[in-house]
Amino acid sequence: MDPPAPTLQKSLYLWSVVGVVLLVQVGGDLTGNVARNGTATQSSEYLDDDDDNNIRKASNAIDGNYQSCSSTKKEINPWWRVDLLKWYRVSSVSINVNSGEDGTFNMIDGAEIRIGNSLENNATNNPRCVFISRIPEGMTQTFPCYEMQGQYVSIHIPGENKILRLCEVEVYGILNDSLTGNCSSTTSLPHEYHFVDQNKTWTEAQSYCRQKYTDLATIDNTEDMNRLMETGNSGFKTAWGGLKKNKTQGKWQWSDQSSCSFRNWYVGQPDNQNENQECVEIQNETSFWDDMNCEEKIPFFCHHDHLILIDENKTWWEARSYCRQNHKDLVSVTSEKVQRWVEAKAKRASTPHVWLGLRYTCTLNIWFWVSGDPTCYHNWAPGNGTFAEECGGTRVGRTGAVQRGLHQWVSLPDTEQLNFICSV
Repeated sequence: MDPPAPTLQKSLYLWSVVGVVLLVQVGGDLTGNVARNGTATQSSEYLDDDDDNNIRKASNAIDGNYQSCSSTKKEINPWWRVDLLKWYRVSSVSINVNSGEDGTFNMIDGAEIRIGNSLENNATNNPRCVFISRIPEGMTQTFPCYEMQGQYVSIHIPGENKILRLCEVEVYGILNDSLTGNCSSTTSLPHEYHFVDQNKTWTEAQSYCRQKYTDLATIDNTEDMNRLMETGNSGFKTAWGGLKKNKTQGKWQWSDQSSCSFRNWYVGQPDNQNENQECVEIQNETSFWDDMNCEEKIPFFCHHDHLILIDENKTWWEARSYCRQNHKDLVSVTSEKVQRWVEAKAKRASTPHVWLGLRYTCTLNIWFWVSGDPTCYHNWAPGNGTFAEECGGTRVGRTGAVQRGLHQWVSLPDTEQLNFICSV
């Protein structure tokens, strides 16, 4: 049943009202509006000038009442987010733009919807479902999200002097752990950790790991943390991990550029003692983290993933043959975690796109992974992967590649010559 149109009353403040309904539709049995069971938050809360008791709380957007709305203050980069409390798959987002209380319309030009599992940068670092260039007044538009996986659904508007106001957000989906196939990012391609009992600075350790393995250790969750500690020598006191503070941005980042938000700080850390502690050391006794001077020389942990970038230009067919002869196959991106690994590899490519093991069959009109893995995760760029590909009268097949910059997938002729990523 379509939700009733919100009834809007006059107000003294002058901005537009956006009635937003996120319809998350997936294959299988829906579990109802899961947003109602979640928790909402936003960058700020607006207090009506004419009613001190009327706070435009974030939770107003998930209370089932289309006449109560959430609203931020006028600020830089306002955002709103709902925590679904569990992982869901999202296939589409529908947004309805309704008339504002002052008779105007908000086109929400430049707004973004993001879905994922990271809270870094207020969840705005999660994969983007859609960039909304414009929604005509009074219209509802549906944007496909291709079964994106995540616990957090966020909306934000980049820029200065912006207000984000939402009247209702509804999320429908199925739990990620109820899916079939190897689609869970918690179980696919775990990091393989290696303890190196050599004393090096953080930068020296990073260089060593990149030469011998993949990079300094990235730790995604407590399971990773436990497996990492099991590889360590019982005699070490502290060892480097892959987390370092970015001086320019003032935030902690993994060496392999992973967006993982997992942290395991000791109480009171990080404290940046003497204002020169910008690298993470892992304590053997407690497994907690501490910030330390990057020039200290201690042992370290590396991780090895299962992907390799081949910096050679080949057609898709040549790339597939190379991978199968020298490694396993062209990479299949079956989860958000594997997507992050692909992004880390792709950014080092010498071509603007990088081949994946993705191919289109005209017989069935579907995309599939040539490795046989299930196609349960998608990250298509707008206008790609959503329509039947042109098949008539040409021997050129359509194949999938990832963008080096934006990291989304695109459909390209298999005759183009690109770098490629193999599973190893």
